[in-house]
Formats: sequence, structure tokens, C-alpha cells
Amino acid sequence: MHGMAADYEHVNLCDLSLQFQNPSNYYGFDPRPFLKATPGLRRLCLNIRYTRNTCALLPGFLREHCPELKTLIFYEYARPNEETSFHDRPVRNNDGATMIPSLTAVPERGLKHIVFQEQNYEGISPSILLPLIDEDTSKLLVSLDLDGPGIVNPEVMAHLSGFVFQSLQYLRLKGPYSRVTRSELCSFLQHSVPNLMHVSLHDIRYHRWDYPVIDDTVLATLASSTPRLESIGLECCYKVTGAGMLLFLERMSGQLRSITVEQCASVMTNKVMQFVAENMDTLDELTIDEKHSCLTATDIEKFLDIRRSGRTTGNDDSSKKKRHTIRRLNITFHFDHGYGTSYPGTAYLDHLFKKMDVGAKEWKFISQVSMDALNSIHHRGENAYVGEVNHISYRKKQLRYAPKTAYYESFKAIRY
Repeated sequence: MHGMAADYEHVNLCDLSLQFQNPSNYYGFDPRPFLKATPGLRRLCLNIRYTRNTCALLPGFLREHCPELKTLIFYEYARPNEETSFHDRPVRNNDGATMIPSLTAVPERGLKHIVFQEQNYEGISPSILLPLIDEDTSKLLVSLDLDGPGIVNPEVMAHLSGFVFQSLQYLRLKGPYSRVTRSELCSFLQHSVPNLMHVSLHDIRYHRWDYPVIDDTVLATLASSTPRLESIGLECCYKVTGAGMLLFLERMSGQLRSITVEQCASVMTNKVMQFVAENMDTLDELTIDEKHSCLTATDIEKFLDIRRSGRTTGNDDSSKKKRHTIRRLNITFHFDHGYGTSYPGTAYLDHLFKKMDVGAKEWKFISQVSMDALNSIHHRGENAYVGEVNHISYRKKQLRYAPKTAYYESFKAIRY
């Protein structure tokens, strides 16, 4: 296998992903012959464990033999999800002096998308990443996705904080047990990513289950330091409160297009949902997945009603403002007596789905019902929605059971 790579030069190969069925036998694997044989490589995807013995040599080798490399992906247990990772997303063109400089104005060669995933403290990822991050890379880098305490740690954060990433649009950080402090994270966000447009923060903790790092202070730092932010994602950020989220949204309401909140307990409160419905006219996507949420299905209905009818700031109808239909709405409810959430009834969910279909171009409702709650529902002689219902399945069902002419007219009115 090594001979094949060394004996031939694959000048037209631009995308290389090396995966093995028995990775434990390849911990001593040397990827350098493959890299030397692919001088036109633009995208490399490799298990981080395959580089254990060569990690210190890889940065220099990549610079020398892969000058066209744009996307670098190192993962540990599973390849990053192509749908949720930021890498390879299209770069938006911007106008105006305060916007990100056009990528045509900077040298063509250089890394633009970096993804690292390492859960263990072996030091493999930093030994590859840190030499690659220099002044030239900081001017070019568009997306940075770091996952795991092996890569989200004080050493890496201190190195990144030494640069200003003028072109960085996408940032994703996930680091349970990362030993990164709140001040270190805020310092990086405040000084190093002035043109950030999309940020996703996942469960950054200083040590095991203690000291969650992401709180209202981090949101306040984002609001004051990222004037071009368009989307935010929060997952397992238990220290973020509804009050902190409300202050953040008040400052960012005129620009945010996407909000994702998953497993954050007390973030999406009634007041937050009402503010989003009444004031965030630019919102295109909203995703909520909460186990211990204080929200109910009724709150989602109220949100849809406000978005549909517009808010009233005075006593006359002229003060009503009608908002555009939200492009994508994803809601997940966990119906479990242990979480204090009860199943609202199938008839009510049918009513809610109808409103979701009017209020969103694309939507998804996931109902996760505990076994105890399901038994209770069946005991009442009622069926329950379990799993996913989306706009496609709902509309197909409507076409089957409703008069075609009437439904077609209502469907056309919704879409246009």
C-alpha cells in the first residue's frame, strides 16, 4: 500500500479520506507517502490516531507537499457530521468596509477550513494544529471546528488568542473537561474573531461535571464583540439563563437569522419566546430541543400565532406588523412525568401541526415519550405521536385525506 502511494503521483486527486476497518493496527501508520503523492490535494480527512507517531512532522510536511490544501479534517471516533459541521460551507460575499475582505484579495493558497476532534489528552491534535496556525493562516481561515478536550484546552486557546482571524466566519467549540476557563474563552471571543457570523458552543466545562464555562457572561461578550453574528447554537450550556438570553437577543435581534438551543434547561423561557416572536423579524431558523424545558406545546402555539398575526404596539390595526414565514422550525419535546412535561394529547398536536405548517416553510416536530407516559396515554385509550412528524409527511397526509382543490389552494397561500 505504501509502495503504491510512493511510486505514483496522483496530480488530479484533490480529495483524500483514509479510513481503515481495523484502525488499532494502524496506529503506527505513516500518511506522508500518500501526501507526497498528491500534490494537488485540497481536502484531507484522517483519523487522528493514525498520526500518533508522525504528528510532530506533519505540519511541515503538509506545507511542503500539499500547497493547495484548503480543508483539513482530523477526527477520532467518528467522522464529523457533514450536515452539522461548518467545514466546506460556502463563503458569503460581503460588501462594505466593515465586512470581511473578499477572499479574492488574499493569496489563493492556504488553509481555510480546519476540523479537529480529539477526546483524549494525548497531545496529538495540538502538535499538528498549533504549527499550522500562524499569521498567514489567521488571515485566510474561514471555519474552525474544534471538538474534545484533546484540542479545546488552555494551550490551544492561548495560541489562538494570539491572532486576529479577520476572515473567520464559522466557529464551533466543544470541550467537556477541557480545563478552559471562562476568562480564557471570553478573551478569545472578544479579541480574535471580530467578523464571526456563525458560532456553536457545546458543553465547555473546566473539570468533569463541575464549573460549566458558558454562561450569560459569554453571551454578553459575543453580543459586544461580534457585530456581524447571524446564527448561534448552544448545547448543554446549563449556566445560560433565560434572562441572559433575553439580554443577548435584545442586542442582536436585528441581525440573527438562526437560533439553536439544545439541552440547556432554562434558556428558552416564555419571555424569550415572546421576544423572538415579536421582535426578531430576520429569523429564518429556530431549533429547540429541551428535556427539562419550562416550555410547553401551548407556548409554541403562542409563538406561531404572534409570528403569523404580527405584534400590536397600539390600539389600532395599523400598528400590526406581519412577519415573513419562518424558513425552518425544529421542535423536540420530551414528554416524561420525571421531567414535569405531560403529553398534551394527539388532538392538540394535530392542531399544532396545522399551525406549524402555516407558520413555517419547513418544519419538524419530534415527540419523545417515556414508557411510563406512553402507558398512561394508552391506558386512557388514546394513541400518541412518537418520533418525528415533519412538513413532508404532514402534507402528504393532507393530500390523501383532504379535498385536493381546497388543500392545494391553502398550500399555495402558505408558500406564497
